Amino acid sequence: MREYAPGSAAFHGGAVSDGGACLPRRLGGIMYKQLPPRWDSTNAWYFVTVVTHERYPYFESKEACRVLMDACHSVWERHRYRLGALVIMPDHWHALIKPQAREVIESIVGSIKQRVFHASRQDGADSVDGSAAFHGGAVLDGGAVSDGGAKKVIRWQKRFMDHRVRNEEDYFQHLEYMRLNPHKHQLVIDEKEP
Repeated sequence: MREYAPGSAAFHGGAVSDGGACLPRRLGGIMYKQLPPRWDSTNAWYFVTVVTHERYPYFESKEACRVLMDACHSVWERHRYRLGALVIMPDHWHALIKPQAREVIESIVGSIKQRVFHASRQDGADSVDGSAAFHGGAVLDGGAVSDGGAKKVIRWQKRFMDHRVRNEEDYFQHLEYMRLNPHKHQLVIDEKEP
């Protein structure tokens, strides 16, 4: 059974399986024997947050942001979706995404994460113990990330958070949150417009 990040609207905690038996889980002080399966609806917008591994600021460079935007476009060619908004922060990104018919948000976000990871592995990026490295900086021509020396690979947290947008007001609240996020993190130079 799938597990989703705590705090997301889609989080159901996931049932822990032990040889087919469903073990109880504690959520919010309440014990549950079995949690309901994830509910994916059609024709719905999702607000998603995807965070880099250990919150490393891979996306401080315009080149790294371009890799993410290119991944969003190339994934759209395979998994059709509408992108209502995208904001890229140094260590995470937010998006408003509406999967088209027969698509699910997990496939779309997972494919974007995978495309960025593979683009950053190009040109023989270094790894640590056979896994991707944990550092980064500017993206080089081949897509691999560099911290001024050896090339590194962009890593993600295993899960992402998503929230199914309930109505137009909810959509615009999340859009406003995204607009203000760079100001909140003091990444905007222009003091005139928050």
